[in-house]
Amino acid sequence: MDHKQGAAEKKWNLQSFPAGYTIFNTNQTYIISCAGDNTFMSIHEGDIILSLTINNLPLGSSYDILKPSLNWVMQCDTTIQFITSEGPKIIDYNGYNLRGEAGHLLELLEYSKPKWDMYSDLEFLEPKNGLTYTTFDVVIPLKFLIDPAYDDKLLNIDYVKFSISWQSQDSIFQFDNTLPLKPSVQCNKVDIKYPTITTSNSSMIAMIDRQIPNRQIYVQKINLLPFSDSANAVISVPFPASVLYYFFKSTDNVSYNMNPNPNSVVTLHALTAMGNTYPLVTHSGVHYQN
Repeated sequence: MDHKQGAAEKKWNLQSFPAGYTIFNTNQTYIISCAGDNTFMSIHEGDIILSLTINNLPLGSSYDILKPSLNWVMQCDTTIQFITSEGPKIIDYNGYNLRGEAGHLLELLEYSKPKWDMYSDLEFLEPKNGLTYTTFDVVIPLKFLIDPAYDDKLLNIDYVKFSISWQSQDSIFQFDNTLPLKPSVQCNKVDIKYPTITTSNSSMIAMIDRQIPNRQIYVQKINLLPFSDSANAVISVPFPASVLYYFFKSTDNVSYNMNPNPNSVVTLHALTAMGNTYPLVTHSGVHYQN
């Protein structure tokens, strides 16, 4: 009899965490569990769902949401206890500061135009102006937020602990500053939704699909000083790096734009590593576009 034969059942799980009045500008911890030797979690398909209420918004008033949902997260440190043949294995994944912004960059690299349009209203992928609804949900995909979720794996996990530092309300929501009473954003609850597959035999899932991921994303902020037209930085990555991205962000809280024009124009960039300087053609050929 083939040892890989057996039964498998996939189901969606939802764990809820009452949030009280607000989560913004706070650090919160959420723990989800998935015990069982033959139960495998797909955190790659998981989402964080925020249920929000806008309080004290007068009838006829509107507000703006300035940032994509991933940018609501300043930092997300993750601890996972894996179930292995040698026993429990605990791994800490450092989220680094501005991890949410790096996650949104991954969205830009991965989402097709149809997928971008499909998720735009759920994840606020672009700034939204003139909003009037007072109760709504916001989705934050885990695969862009935490490193072990980026690869599509079925992981044998005992528990996952998220420690999330949330951005401030004022950096995300913009209200009419002439209102007599400033509206507040209440988070009613935080849901974490994820699928699991329970099998009658763990060998039904290929070993390559249940290997513990080793991907890590390192984030470093480089400031362009006022009146300066260049920036230099030394990046000492604490692990072997395979890909390097850089992108531009305005320092204000009014807009979020991945396009360097007109705030910045790159005329020259260079990377020096292991005794070589890249690119071989020094001028990047970027032209200002009004």
